[in-house]
Amino acid sequence: MSLEEDVKMHTRRFEAGLPVFYGEACSLCGRNEGFRVHDCRPRTFRLLRDGYVWIVRSGIWRWRCLACRGCFTDYPPLPCRTNAL
Repeated sequence: MSLEEDVKMHTRRFEAGLPVFYGEACSLCGRNEGFRVHDCRPRTFRLLRDGYVWIVRSGIWRWRCLACRGCFTDYPPLPCRTNAL
């Protein structure tokens, strides 16, 4: 699957309200189960296609660990918003 298709799939899931957890564990306590959606943050992807930079607006999910009660952001395995690929 290409990078553009990955970004589009992530954006479709975000717009549909389907939270997807990409990580394996809580970044604070290390548990790998027991999370609930806490919030979502906007995310911008820049893709280079046909000599132009296409900007895709999407979002990323924030999670609350039910064990330590901490909140953390789960970043998808996609490029940082400051990189144009």
